[in-house]
Amino acid sequence: MSTIPEYSNAGELAWLIERLPEVKTRHPRAEANYYGAASEVAKQLGKPADSIQTGASWLHGWIWDPIQFPEQVTDVKLRWFRHLLARQDQVELLKRSGYTDVHAVGSPYIYASSEETQRRPNSLLVMPYHSLPHTVHDLNEETYADEIAALKSEFDVIVACISGTCLKRGMWKDAFEKQGIPWIRGAKQDDQNALCRMATLFRSFECMTTHTIGSHVAYAGYSGCRVSFHGTYFEPNENVYRYAPDYHGKPQLLAANLHKCSQNFLREQFPQFWAHPREGFSDYHWYANQLGEPNRCSPEELAELLNWSPSLLGFAQIRADWAAKDLKVWMKKIRSRLIGPAASTEKL
Repeated sequence: MSTIPEYSNAGELAWLIERLPEVKTRHPRAEANYYGAASEVAKQLGKPADSIQTGASWLHGWIWDPIQFPEQVTDVKLRWFRHLLARQDQVELLKRSGYTDVHAVGSPYIYASSEETQRRPNSLLVMPYHSLPHTVHDLNEETYADEIAALKSEFDVIVACISGTCLKRGMWKDAFEKQGIPWIRGAKQDDQNALCRMATLFRSFECMTTHTIGSHVAYAGYSGCRVSFHGTYFEPNENVYRYAPDYHGKPQLLAANLHKCSQNFLREQFPQFWAHPREGFSDYHWYANQLGEPNRCSPEELAELLNWSPSLLGFAQIRADWAAKDLKVWMKKIRSRLIGPAASTEKL
């Protein structure tokens, strides 16, 4: 089994690598365990990292407005399931849709600890598009790497952060190395220290730039980076998600999310991000509100909410739903190979 590389050059990145927490791999039982979220709460209580056993859903990431479908804030269809969300407007959306056990507590990222660190002066962290297990891409990686390389004379340090999924697929690594830009791996879902890792990464740089919208935008800004969009913007289309199980039979959901990621929408909604990387957007309170900081709970309150598990029947229902999604993806990929990708985009 191949191992995902961690970084491009240990010598060149020694100053950064030595700051990061060690990787502690543990298979997450539930969404609240992804990236070590529940472990962070346990650590704040002075308890072992695995002391909080939870089956709850805790929404990761940044969900920017507008939100209109329950699927935009959860992939669990069971109305009785416990959901922890970042903001009150997300809670109200689920309540209107019949969900009953929902709570606004802030994003898991706001609870992330961070290693003691100082920002590297005149430094830039680059975060290219983050692929997902079921997404399909036709990106011009070299063009974006070229656009970043053109900034070398303006920054003393430039480092690219590449997701583990992208590294598994061989994405981005060669393009940045060709331009002499070092890279480091981002977060892994099964790493108990993943949130701490990302918080430490962001707090090591003055600026973060990207060419696409995503959670990294809010996380970097919350951690004090000046955030910008720079270079050729990557706008996903229907083809990117043709195998994504969450969109099967849900064209309205897909259309809504593609609209939220479109360049035209984002230029109108978030004009502050369209700037030179040196002059990126920095406003802690804006980012904090986006991630639900006003709803932050004490570690004790959060641990009590996390101390929840579905019944055996409920757990079986969730597993069956996941298995059905995986089967749909497998069937669609087989169909694509037999009759072509265009025909396989029809509803199964």
